[in-house]
Amino acid sequence: MSVNLTNPFVLIFLCGTAATFLINHFLEFIDFRSRVKNGGRIPDLLQKIPLAAETFDTEKLKNISAYEDAKYFKWCISSVLTTILDLALVIFGFYPFVFNFICGLTGFPSTIGNSFFSFLLFTFITFIPSFILALPFSLYDEFVLEKKFGFSNMTWKLWIIDTIKSMILGLILMSLLTFIAAVAFVKFATSWWFILAAILIAFTFIMQVVYPKFIAPLFNKFSPLEDGEAKEKIMSILDKVGFKNGGLFVMDASKRSGHSNAYFSGFGKTKRIVLYDTLLKSLTPDELAAVLGHELGHFKLHHITKRLFVMIPMEFLVTYLLYKMAHLTGLYNAFGFTNITHQNVASVQFIGIFLASLLWSAVSEIVSPLSNIFSRKQEYQADAFGAQACGTPDHLITGLIKLNSENLSELIPPKLYVFWNYSHPTLVERIEKLKSRNSFAGDSGDINTIRPFEMKNIPLILDVVVPMWSPPVEDMSFRRFYVEHIVRNNFFENDLNFELIENGSFCTSAFFARKTDICKADEWYALESRKYPENLLTSTKIGKAYIELMDKKVRAYMNDDDIQLTLYVSRKKGCGSKLLNELCDRLRNQGWKNLYLWTDCECDWQWYTKHGYELLSEDVYKPFSSEDEDYMTYIFRKKL
Repeated sequence: MSVNLTNPFVLIFLCGTAATFLINHFLEFIDFRSRVKNGGRIPDLLQKIPLAAETFDTEKLKNISAYEDAKYFKWCISSVLTTILDLALVIFGFYPFVFNFICGLTGFPSTIGNSFFSFLLFTFITFIPSFILALPFSLYDEFVLEKKFGFSNMTWKLWIIDTIKSMILGLILMSLLTFIAAVAFVKFATSWWFILAAILIAFTFIMQVVYPKFIAPLFNKFSPLEDGEAKEKIMSILDKVGFKNGGLFVMDASKRSGHSNAYFSGFGKTKRIVLYDTLLKSLTPDELAAVLGHELGHFKLHHITKRLFVMIPMEFLVTYLLYKMAHLTGLYNAFGFTNITHQNVASVQFIGIFLASLLWSAVSEIVSPLSNIFSRKQEYQADAFGAQACGTPDHLITGLIKLNSENLSELIPPKLYVFWNYSHPTLVERIEKLKSRNSFAGDSGDINTIRPFEMKNIPLILDVVVPMWSPPVEDMSFRRFYVEHIVRNNFFENDLNFELIENGSFCTSAFFARKTDICKADEWYALESRKYPENLLTSTKIGKAYIELMDKKVRAYMNDDDIQLTLYVSRKKGCGSKLLNELCDRLRNQGWKNLYLWTDCECDWQWYTKHGYELLSEDVYKPFSSEDEDYMTYIFRKKL
């Protein structure tokens, strides 16, 4: 059972474990030194926000530093002991000792039965040392540290009940997966990797349904969100973004902890939104809606789908690599499993998987920043979606400030620490990004603000386009009605209609639509058209048919992650470009792939060719053409 310390596999484990230990301690130390230096001050950006300046007073800043320091000192001890244990279990041959002990009880794995029991016992016994070491630190966390800072409401009775339930559930799930793996190892010795990957993926989807319905209620009570302003605000934003769910629930999280959170679970008809009761107490209804708008962003921007597209092929790749490593007898011999040879290695592949996981745990820290980079990018996108869905970033900003304060999160962590460890941007980074998306300085120093389009400003659009778009009739009222009908047929009731305000005055508008959005101008038309004779209204019907035909042509090019620019009008030269460029940046950050639009010869269609738009179609629209001149239409695309 001797371990070959010079074997490449063992060296990878030893060096990886040492590197992980040193990297983590270096990062935690510079974070600690940063708190010593900056823990007593508020970042400049937050000082300019009244709520933040009021919330993060001297006492709060002391509490944040004290809480983070207490976690750091506890972690130092835990990390040293855990690393010593991990090394000792390998160097002193604990794992081959356990395997040989189990073989003495069940025999060498060869059938489904003894393979299952060998695998199950090996997993259970090798888990015991780390469980024993982690237990006192877990209890210290729960009953000392978290209670000291006012978070934990856990009782010993509840902790024991939770532990027993968790162990029973863990044993059931572990036994089920172990049995499936044992069958795969014995019956499908060369293809088990593919079968197990498919089963694990299916298991992940099944748990999305099973967990919220059957497992979560074993630990917490879930009550429907009561009627009131909070529910109205949340339902409003759900309807606005077109998110269907299986219910809004409040979880009694406060019986265990004072930390706040919200999450989505399930998929399809089983999707449900869960709010911690602590969150309802911390945030206003508008802030709740904004925080949920952020979470909705992950769904609507297909972040989960994108992760699945990465996870599913990775699952097959990883299980295939495990399959290949599980047949390397040198791997077993290196860690002291000297009785495993080419003749019997197929029967003990679960040991090879375990050893491969040991190697991965030793080196995985080195690649962890990669996933965090993508995660932070998606959090920025979800923030932008939430702010846009609410029509303002203000509620999300104040909600984030309150949550940061309630959870005693650091305000000024070192950039390297954030890069390596943070899956979310810091509070300051998120607020900076939200504010930069809402306002920006023009070339002349004017203050330009982008906000959701207000219908009261339609007359200002008409002032610009009536001279260009209206029919040659004397009735000015009808001419404005005719053009307003065009404008409203390009306005879709969604969260993608914007206006640019320059120094308090309306300047530019831009309307967008998803592929599936529907225009609702008919109700307005039915009411307003009563004022005009039928012979005049004929022209409006022709105009509407023209718009609908062109929209249909554009949407034939579009995918679900593409977006259409339906109307773009500017009252001041240069402002339109500023608005459109800024909105294109936003749309890109939100995950949209391409921007499509159509225009015609009555507009400055050549502007688009000069600004990087690709001309997809150039056609003659015969109903508007004459013998002397063709009426040309154009469809453009811009990759975001």
